[in-house]
Amino acid sequence: MQILNTSDYSLFKRISGNRVVNKAHVKKLAQSIAEDTELSAYVPVIVNDKMQVIDGQHRLEALKTLKLPIYYVKAGGLGLTDVQALNTRTKVWGPMDFAKSYAELNKKDYITYLAFRNKYKLPHNVTMSFLGKNTGGGGSSKEMFRNGKFKVLDAILAAQLCENLLKVSKYYPRAKSQEFALAFKTAFSHPKYSQSQLIEQMSKHPKLVHDCLSTEDYLRMLETLYNYHQKDESKRARFF
Repeated sequence: MQILNTSDYSLFKRISGNRVVNKAHVKKLAQSIAEDTELSAYVPVIVNDKMQVIDGQHRLEALKTLKLPIYYVKAGGLGLTDVQALNTRTKVWGPMDFAKSYAELNKKDYITYLAFRNKYKLPHNVTMSFLGKNTGGGGSSKEMFRNGKFKVLDAILAAQLCENLLKVSKYYPRAKSQEFALAFKTAFSHPKYSQSQLIEQMSKHPKLVHDCLSTEDYLRMLETLYNYHQKDESKRARFF
C-alpha cells in the first residue's frame, strides 16, 4: 500500500461518530513528534476513499500544529466500525466515547444516556441499569452498548430512581457507588417500598447505615434499616 504525503490539511475529513479530539493527547503527541519529525512517515494516518480519517486523527492534529506534512495511506471501504475497532486496540474507547459516537449519529437511546450521565453523574453501569440495560438478543450488555444496540426501556422510571437516589445520598455519601445504587434500585422496585420511610429510618438510625462490599450486602443493610423497630407489618418489606 503506497504511503502518500501532503501539506494540504483541508483534504482530511472527520468521520461522523468518531470520538472528540483530546487536546491534551494532541499536545503530548506534538511534543513527541517534534523530537524526531521523520518518525511520522513510518506511522501514516489511515483514510478511506472519501479522505475521512479512520485511524490517526490525533496524529493529524499534532502534525498540523507543527506545520509538518501528513503521511497517509488510503484504504477504501472503511467506516465508523473500523474506526472504533482500531482505536479500541490503541487508546481504549470508554463508555462515554461510544455514547458520544452513537449520539452523534442521532441514536436517541445514547442521547438519553448522555443526558442522564451529565445530569446525575452516576457511574456507567448504574446509568445503564437504571435506564434499562438490554441483555436480550444475544451478547452481554457491555457488548450491546459498544455495538450501538443499547435500548432505554423507561426513562421516566430511571429519572425517578436517580432523583430518589440523590435524596438518599444526603444521608449516605456513597449512595452513587455501583453496589449501593443497584441495591437501591431493587429496593425501590419493591411494591411496599416507601421513599419517605427509608429517609426517616436513615435520619433516625444513622449507625445502621454503613459501607458494604457488595450489592447483596447493601440490600441486606437496606432491608434491616427499613424494617428496624417497625411493628406495623404492612410497613415492613423484604428486599432480599
